[in-house]
Amino acid sequence: MNHWSAIQAQSRSGRSKQGFTHQRSDQEWRQVLTTEAFRITRQGGTERPFSGAFCERHEPGLYACTGCGAELFDARHKFDTTTGWPSFQEPVNAEAVYYREDEDRVEVRCNYCDAHLGHVFPDGPAPTGLRYCINSAALLLLPALPLEPFNLQTESIVQGEWPAAPLTLLFVFRLDCPGCFLYGMGEAASIASFFDPSELQVAGLCTAFAHFDTDIESFLRRYLKTGALHPTVAAAFMQAGITHRHQPPKFPIAVDRITTPEEFLNGDTLQWFYSLNPNYPLLTMEDIKNINRQAQFFYRQFPMIAHTFALNFLRGTPSLILLNHRGERIADWLGHQDTAPLAHQIRILTGRLR
Repeated sequence: MNHWSAIQAQSRSGRSKQGFTHQRSDQEWRQVLTTEAFRITRQGGTERPFSGAFCERHEPGLYACTGCGAELFDARHKFDTTTGWPSFQEPVNAEAVYYREDEDRVEVRCNYCDAHLGHVFPDGPAPTGLRYCINSAALLLLPALPLEPFNLQTESIVQGEWPAAPLTLLFVFRLDCPGCFLYGMGEAASIASFFDPSELQVAGLCTAFAHFDTDIESFLRRYLKTGALHPTVAAAFMQAGITHRHQPPKFPIAVDRITTPEEFLNGDTLQWFYSLNPNYPLLTMEDIKNINRQAQFFYRQFPMIAHTFALNFLRGTPSLILLNHRGERIADWLGHQDTAPLAHQIRILTGRLR
């Protein structure tokens, strides 16, 4: 019996091979899953093609169930398709998933918490001939060891101490970013409330990524002391008709060092600009010259790129970066996340990497 025939036979029973070891009510699942992850994993939904976080990611590691943390797929078995969803040749082992008939398709479900993951098709590459078409929202990437170091260089600590901790959630924010203050400050403080300080500390890193012609540290100290926002943020609040102000955070905050043009336009950063091009492997020398010009134009538009962004290629602000005690990056997220699901993901990630 070939792989596909065996899966079809299993799908007719539609039963878990071992019984679910992680069970929650719908209300409990809603508390630890994002709205999208709940819709997909608990209600059998499907994300839009090419919209998932893992469509174009190829770093090594294990893909776990976002609900229960069970290891499901290995990044080594991931392959490119034009379907718009992450695709794998096989699960990490036969016990990781089970199958159910779904009209004319075969549904793939987590064998530990009964989460809907996606579907499997008989049109994949050798040796299995299978294509596990999985929703990104059902997955959480457990990075491979050794972990990537995070380059952290600060000018000064402007609030609190920065003690050693088993885990640090670094909240990277812009002083002139309304979103960082509308959502990010409260978000970072909320995540801290899910953990004991001996488990995880939250720390802030203030960066400049816009038109700064003033002393960042003086603005930051004034905000922490009085709650007075940077003029750019205050104007945005006023325009939006928002009158309330967030309380300054209690977690320690440092000020990032500003990148010089020489640092920003070095080989590593230009390599980043090259990689943003989907045809990166096919670039000609003329293409690279054009990208160099784009990079220099970008720097002229934003002449104070923060050191943290330039060295760590962060996608935007606010950013949340999970670090271990050695300062290595475990995971990172753009801000504006639901805090309870994010705390749940952090527990899964750190539990698996201990």
